[in-house]
Amino acid sequence: MHTGERQAAKMRMAYLKSMLSQDISLFDTEASTGEVIAAITSDIIVVQDAISEKACIPLLIIYPFFSLFSFLFLFQYVCVNGF
Repeated sequence: MHTGERQAAKMRMAYLKSMLSQDISLFDTEASTGEVIAAITSDIIVVQDAISEKACIPLLIIYPFFSLFSFLFLFQYVCVNGF
């Protein structure tokens, strides 16, 4: 959860910096303030949700592998040497 929030904050700051470096005429002709804010908010929320949900998937894949590997190593040791 925290990873997604940190990345979203960094993305908001980068987007704000890029918007502030634009020529002022862009806001007069092509984009209104409401459109810019709505676009930023909707895009960042989608990215934040994706990052937050997907961050734990590698752990869910790796944990069973190492658990099974440890169990099989112990099982092999017990089968060869006995209790």
